[in-house]
Amino acid sequence: MRRDDKKALKRQRLLESAVTVFARDGFHQARISDIATEAGVGHGTFYLYFDGKEEVLLAIHDELMKQALDEVRHATSTGTNAVEKLELLTRALYKMVEENRALTQLLLVESRYMRQFMRSGAMNRIQDFVDFVEEILREGVEDGTFRPDMHAKSVATFLFSGMDGVITRWLLGDTMEPLQEQLEGATRVILRGILNESD
Repeated sequence: MRRDDKKALKRQRLLESAVTVFARDGFHQARISDIATEAGVGHGTFYLYFDGKEEVLLAIHDELMKQALDEVRHATSTGTNAVEKLELLTRALYKMVEENRALTQLLLVESRYMRQFMRSGAMNRIQDFVDFVEEILREGVEDGTFRPDMHAKSVATFLFSGMDGVITRWLLGDTMEPLQEQLEGATRVILRGILNESD
């Protein structure tokens, strides 16, 4: 195995170990030595790959957002029109959050309040997600499903931010309503506002 491949595998092992430790102990209580032990490496090896817990958390956020976008792209590929694709996207997000509740809470609540977040690669992954939603909206404008005067970029940002907010409130326990019901209900309201009803 090439040296670069070995380094990539070790970095990935550290990330996976950090997920385990953060989920078990909480981000603030987790120790770097615990992450290193979980990964089966020496304490000093950790610092060859990351500067600290915050950098690890941002790297986890970055990787999981890539995975989320891949899953959403796959889920929406069966949709026959823009409305179906947005509904499938909503269901895919709900499923991912339900299956990874503790990790999602860690990423949405902890990482977003870090000073480094706005300057990290995690912001690029969020933009990739918003761009994908924008693609679906533009498709709907082009085929006449959505209003021709809709500003796709703004609505895509609004949709993403709204879903993000609903998920965050649910994770924090601010509402007892089922997450799926909240996400699908909010999406229906937004879709109603952008549908082309001129015909």
